[in-house]
Amino acid sequence: MGGRHIDWKKITPEMIRLRKQGYSFTEIGYKLKISRDSVAKKLKELGVNTK
Repeated sequence: MGGRHIDWKKITPEMIRLRKQGYSFTEIGYKLKISRDSVAKKLKELGVNTK
C-alpha cells in the first residue's frame, strides 16, 4: 500500500510523446494515472521541453 510503483520505462516514452503534442503536465498525469508533480519532475530530469 501507499505510493504505488511507477513503471517509468513503460510510461516515459508516452509522457514525452504527449508533451511534444502540447499536453499539459496535468493532462499527462491524468492520462497515465500519475501525479502532475511526478510528470513535471521526470520530464525536467530528462531535459524535455517543460515550458
